[in-house]
Amino acid sequence: MSSLNDLIVSARTLRLSVEAGEGWAEDLADTALLLASAVSEAQAELDLIKPVLRAAADAKRDDDTHVNWVSKAGSVSVTFPTARWKLDKSADMSDLKDRLGPSFERYFTERVSYAPRKDLEASLSTRTASEGYEEEVSTVFSALVREEPTPRVGFKPANDLYLLWE
Repeated sequence: MSSLNDLIVSARTLRLSVEAGEGWAEDLADTALLLASAVSEAQAELDLIKPVLRAAADAKRDDDTHVNWVSKAGSVSVTFPTARWKLDKSADMSDLKDRLGPSFERYFTERVSYAPRKDLEASLSTRTASEGYEEEVSTVFSALVREEPTPRVGFKPANDLYLLWE
């Protein structure tokens, strides 16, 4: 039997060891999987606890928008947001605009958004390779910022991994 605290301490110790070039990434990965399994188990239980706390808070709140429980371990807060209107996904906005005419703007806000196309790199390569498009390509680049995403690290504990916690 292992305690969650022991596992966290082990993970921290291994991480520091690997960072210092003294430990093995494989050992750290193995401990990370055990930790990920514990986190997954804890998150699953928290997901089951949330609706129970929402119901308890709803019964207690009267007209309050917040209900708090404070203990030695910290505090839990349930917040009840104000109801809001959203568009139905099946709404035909062009039809609504035609039917409401000038009154449309009284009820709805129209937004336009822009994003680079999925085939942007191919388009830029083609235009860059062709003569006469230098200014166009330069103009496009002036509106772009390249983001380098952080590599993802995934933990997939074995399905039969079961930990007993003190």
